[in-house]
Formats: sequence, C-alpha cells, structure tokens
Amino acid sequence: MSDNVNQSQPIENVRDSGAERAASSSAAEAYNPGMRPEAAKGADTSAGALPQGSIDDKGISFGPSDNAAKTNMQGTVKNSDGTSVQTSTTSDGTRESSRFDENGNKTNSETRRPDGSSINTSYEQDGSKNTNVFDKDGNRVQSESKKADGSSDNSTYRNDGTRDTNHFDKDGNLTNSETRRPDGSSINTKYEADGSKNTNVFDANGDRVQSESKKADGSSDNSTYSQDGTRNTSHFDRDGNITNSETKRSDGSSVNTKYENDGTKNTNVFDADGTVTHSETKRRDGSSTNTSFDKNGNAIIRDFSPNGDLVHGG
Repeated sequence: MSDNVNQSQPIENVRDSGAERAASSSAAEAYNPGMRPEAAKGADTSAGALPQGSIDDKGISFGPSDNAAKTNMQGTVKNSDGTSVQTSTTSDGTRESSRFDENGNKTNSETRRPDGSSINTSYEQDGSKNTNVFDKDGNRVQSESKKADGSSDNSTYRNDGTRDTNHFDKDGNLTNSETRRPDGSSINTKYEADGSKNTNVFDANGDRVQSESKKADGSSDNSTYSQDGTRNTSHFDRDGNITNSETKRSDGSSVNTKYENDGTKNTNVFDADGTVTHSETKRRDGSSTNTSFDKNGNAIIRDFSPNGDLVHGG
C-alpha cells in the first residue's frame, strides 16, 4: 500500500500580521491583513470641539495632544430650526466642527486637516456612533462603529480593496475577525471565551477551502476542502506533532492514519459502509506490514523489509 495519504498541514500565516498573528495561528499565506487587536482602545470624543484624532485597530482616539496646535478662531452658527454648528480653526489650518440638533444633542463632528485628510463621526440617538477616517484623496482608510452596549466593529481598508475587520464585545474582548478581498474571497476567525479559535478560509465563490480549529491547550485540527467534496484533516498535539490524519471522500469512504511516538504509523482504509478494506503499519526503519482482505473477508498479511522486499506472506 502506498504511503502517500493526504495530510492537511498546520494552517500558517492566515493573517501574517494583525488580528490573526496577534491571537497566533492562521490560514493561507496569501492573506496579510495587518490589524493589531491588542492596541489600546480609542477614547470617546470630548464635549465641544473635536480635537485632532488618531486611530488604531481597537478604536479611534480624539484625546488632546500635548503638542497640538492652539485654537485661534472659534464660532457658533445657530440655525432657525434650532440646530447649530460649532467650528474652530487651529493655527496649523485644521478645521474642527460639531453639529447639534435643536435639543443640543451632538449629531456629527468632523476634523479636516490642511492636507485634505479628515475624520467624521455621526452620533445616533441610541448612543451608538460611527467614525470614518479618510486620507487626503478622500479614500476611507479606517472606520469604527461603536454600539450603545459598548461593543464595536473596527475596520481598516487597504489600497488593493481589502477590508480587515475586528469585532469586540462590550468588555473589549476580540470575538471575531474577518479579512475580505475584492475578489470575494475571505478569512473569518471566531474567538471563544476559553481561548480557542476557529478559522475558515473561503474562495471567491464562497466555498470553504481551508479551516483550522485551534484549542485552548494548543492542539489543533486543520482541514482542506476539495471541489469534489473530499476533506483532508490533520490533527496536531499542543507541541505541533501530527497525531492523526484523515481523508474523507464524498461517497463516505475514508483513509485514517495514526502516528505513534516511536515513529510508527498505522493506516486504515474504509469503504463507504465503514468496513476496513486495507491496512498498513509502517515502522521507523522502513519495514511494514500490509493487510488486505479477500472476497470472503479473510485477512491476507504481508511483511516487507525496509528495502521493500516481501519477507512473509503471499
């Protein structure tokens, strides 16, 4: 029996930097998001004028800066319907504006810099707010949607059209991350409270092509999915050693290999009904024992030397 049982290798570099690397592991070297969920969360906008903002992957910060330019022009426009706009311009040319409804509730704030870049935040009545950061060419580069319960969705937008998004619960814990590419392919990772995480890679058609389930103890199950419905799965212990591999076909037949600490591996082939039709034990020295079954179900056992020569059985 051949030794070339399909194996799924550990999924690496799903997200070479960012949410995936920050939480370890990942899937498909082609993906490289660049998000840092461990970075400090952004602070809420202070009352009044909106200071120059900064943003990281856990939030957008509008906190004051020690070396910020001093405000030298301020003004308020009161509209006939009761709404108002407060504006200020700093000495470096940065314009900050805040809009209020007729009840004095802030509805929007904007910081526009001399180079054309800007930060815009809209405030909803339920307490949620949505912030978008634009570069000098008007392209959105980052965003944050913060809900009333404190949970948030934070995204970065790359020049090639890729969007990387992290979802955080109200306590700031990363619960899900997603990379979506312009061709429709994507990577989605779900983070569990026990420290485990499940990553799925989808192609442009939305079909799953790769997955990894990494447990809190460091062990993992890694799978690849073929168009014909075949799934190849490899199981690794916490030290990264392969312990078991399985190929499952769409007709229900399968091949299962168990890897022992002494280098021995035992492979069993099953038909669609789950009956063993062939088995092989291969040892570290290269010798092997091969078992097959005749039409009456009788086992035929053959032993082979490390050189592949038949030494026992017919």
